[in-house]
Amino acid sequence: MLSRILFFIWLLSLFILIYILGFTTPTQIGAVGVLVVFLLFYVVSTITATYFVYIANRIVLQLFFADVVNIKSKSMSLKKAYYFGSVFALGPVMMISLQSVGGVGLWSFVLVCFLLILGSLYVSRQTT
Repeated sequence: MLSRILFFIWLLSLFILIYILGFTTPTQIGAVGVLVVFLLFYVVSTITATYFVYIANRIVLQLFFADVVNIKSKSMSLKKAYYFGSVFALGPVMMISLQSVGGVGLWSFVLVCFLLILGSLYVSRQTT
């Protein structure tokens, strides 16, 4: 059920984002519209990262732990993959936001990567 809801939200957000990017300009849409674009990009990125984490976990378990009897107990749930996906999706959104206000240097890239690592460690500790 969660998978269907996530897919529907992803599809709707993607269509709205494509419409906004294709048929409007930043001056037409205003500051609130730019915020909506960033929010929609975050939603699309989050759900895409969620499915990527979920499928990658399944593939790794099948490739490296196929001989383990309790492989189902080691697999990641979609809810936990969603938590990790929400952290990983923050990276591209922050990089685009930084690019729009000034520039992305090596130091800002390192700080964003550090924040993503810190967030994923937090999620892994809270969901065990």
